[in-house]
Amino acid sequence: MSGPTGADLGCTTIPAECKGTPSCDCMVNCFCTGSPTDKCTAGQDYLLCDNGLKSRRALKKDITYVGDAERAELANETLSIPLARYRYKTEPRAQVTHLGFIIDDQPDGLPAIAADGTHVDLYGYTSMLVATVQEQQKQIDALQREVAAMRDACGK
Repeated sequence: MSGPTGADLGCTTIPAECKGTPSCDCMVNCFCTGSPTDKCTAGQDYLLCDNGLKSRRALKKDITYVGDAERAELANETLSIPLARYRYKTEPRAQVTHLGFIIDDQPDGLPAIAADGTHVDLYGYTSMLVATVQEQQKQIDALQREVAAMRDACGK
């Protein structure tokens, strides 16, 4: 028998060249092939094919929604991230500077930092920004109600 064989990995099977143990290296031809931006990540007991853009319920488990208090906390964390302009050490001086944050300056556990602690999790960063916009919109709505109530009280 030729082709992939072995244990089920959720959406594909483990090919023979993996010798029963899936890894990103040996799964390269049959896993994470949907898009050039797909990236295989190996966890302790899993492989994840992710480009950061897949967000369907069917692909997730242990789903909980962010409540008001956590959203406010995320907004405060986002607003406290110091932005920096920088060049990578390998870039020439004439290179236009980048804008972003420095991971070393951030607290542990920030959702904008990937689990490996070495690169930005753009999906987490974007989600923090969405939480910030939502929180600010709640504040704007409350202020608008307050202004409307003051206008009504003044007869305007």
